[in-house]
Amino acid sequence: MQVKLLTTLAATALTVAGITPGMASANPSPAPRLTVINDDVMTPLQLATSGTDVFVSDRIAGQVRKIAADGSSAVLTTQPGREVNGVGVDGAGRVAYVWAQLTRGTVTASGLAVVGTTAGAADLLAFERSANPDKNRTYGLVNATTCQSNGLKAAGIPVTYRGGVASRPVAVADLGTDWAVADARANAILRVRPDGRVATISALPRQPLVITSAMASALKLPTCLVGATYFTEARPTDLAVMREGLILVTVAPPALGKLDPGRRGSVYRIDPATRSVTKIVADLAAPTNLAVKTGGDERGTMYIAESGSDTITKHGPDAAYMHDALTLPGILAVEIGAGHLYLTTDVPRRANGTPEPGQTGRVYRLF
Repeated sequence: MQVKLLTTLAATALTVAGITPGMASANPSPAPRLTVINDDVMTPLQLATSGTDVFVSDRIAGQVRKIAADGSSAVLTTQPGREVNGVGVDGAGRVAYVWAQLTRGTVTASGLAVVGTTAGAADLLAFERSANPDKNRTYGLVNATTCQSNGLKAAGIPVTYRGGVASRPVAVADLGTDWAVADARANAILRVRPDGRVATISALPRQPLVITSAMASALKLPTCLVGATYFTEARPTDLAVMREGLILVTVAPPALGKLDPGRRGSVYRIDPATRSVTKIVADLAAPTNLAVKTGGDERGTMYIAESGSDTITKHGPDAAYMHDALTLPGILAVEIGAGHLYLTTDVPRRANGTPEPGQTGRVYRLF
């Protein structure tokens, strides 16, 4: 196992440096150093940093873990029967996490909590039931013809539907005295105040999907649907708060039916003061995470984890694509802290999606 791991890391380091393993080079450049700093996790979905400390949310284990600079780690909280999807830390060192409880695949409770205290806890599912931020959104194929409607119904695809009541928070970040939360099933970015009150910052836009002939053929749809635009939900996966208070959000919209969603992911910039929502990056392959440099010469540079291509891509302060920064199977999260780029990978999985026995996820440090 150790030999295999070292071989994999060596090959990855070459990929990071832009060298294909096996390629001859008279003057090879030194490869960036990629180090495993923790493998006590299963599905490390999100990262947060404070100084040299790294915080990890582990969905399967239902835990928040703190990893110190020397590699030692400690579990800060365990939530039996719950998935812990996101973690954030504020300027005062408070660590918040968002969680969801599922019963037979349906979220029956969700919330935000702060480690070590009951103060500031929020019931996110209760807020969704009362506010439902995307309740006025109509998803699906608007103004469908009879042929189109019958075709979608025959394929088991809803023709249209309104934003329903559903919650599955996946990310949390410091928003000054408040917390910003991305709720994937609510299709919304929320604000949680110190007393636990919740408000909507933004309901995310519908995501247009043009049905191609290849999609129609794969789903056995009639030709009358080719060229039609079907609107799906946004499904946010992560957020980052800039110094100016702007919020960057990754979205990974679902596919039509059971098809591969392809490169439908995006990054949006949200101004909480004006409620403006602007798409700044498009054509991403199932983005799960992003990290933004908030200082130095590369201030505003983004690193985006694209799980659909197992790649972290680097984008400039103007959001323009620069290059692929790293390729690593099972990539989930990326974060910046103390001059390092941290990233995580999921536990290796079987064809049916269950974890491989005896395997774990990993947390890495790059640079």
